[in-house]
Amino acid sequence: MSKLIGIVGGMGPYSALDVNKKIFDNTLALSDKEHLNVVLLSFCSGIPGRTKFLMGETLENPASSLAEKISPFKVDIIAVACHTFHTPPMFDVFEADLQKSSHPSQIIHLPNAVKKEILKHYEGKKIAVLSTVGTYELQLYQQLFNNSSVQLQFPDLDGRKAIQEALLNPQWGIKRKGTLSTQAKLLLEAEIAKFYEADALLLACTELPLIIQQLECSLPIIDPNLILARALIEAAYPQKLKR
Repeated sequence: MSKLIGIVGGMGPYSALDVNKKIFDNTLALSDKEHLNVVLLSFCSGIPGRTKFLMGETLENPASSLAEKISPFKVDIIAVACHTFHTPPMFDVFEADLQKSSHPSQIIHLPNAVKKEILKHYEGKKIAVLSTVGTYELQLYQQLFNNSSVQLQFPDLDGRKAIQEALLNPQWGIKRKGTLSTQAKLLLEAEIAKFYEADALLLACTELPLIIQQLECSLPIIDPNLILARALIEAAYPQKLKR
């Protein structure tokens, strides 16, 4: 197993751990030595705020800082465990900078992997989407599914603010500890309940798969962390992917 998989975390750090675990869970391996080589690159400090950059509150692009930190690690296949980071103003710069390094990596694009899986299973269906305000306002998934038969449904303005609060509140938000507080649970369940006509729920923030099993939700779940983990295995060693 000579190919090295890289998972870029730190945005937030718990989501990358989830992707790493799901790589192990979805790998055909009878012993520890048969698992794939994975390195978790969790850069929690020194990376400018993604949402602040996207909203024009700072000119410092997080993509350049991240690519610089990653370049010394000679990974063969890499992915960033953050949806918001894949908006073109950041991801395009990151991809270009990384390919200039001495050891260019194959990059798995998280939203593209999600789109492929949704089109495979939910053609012509209604998909409810929970995400950060940044991912919504930059229309990452709206543009991705623009010419498809899939109908995306998003919370209204108050609902988007509630989800943002559940994720980012400095005292009890999910990103703070990677766990679900009572306050966050109430906010998220109230928004999920509004999508009773949807065919599935897309967790378009990488922290949401960490806590979804603790929420009241009757919809089928589309877990991007699982999709990303399986895409990384398939890119590295497709014969090792559990089917």
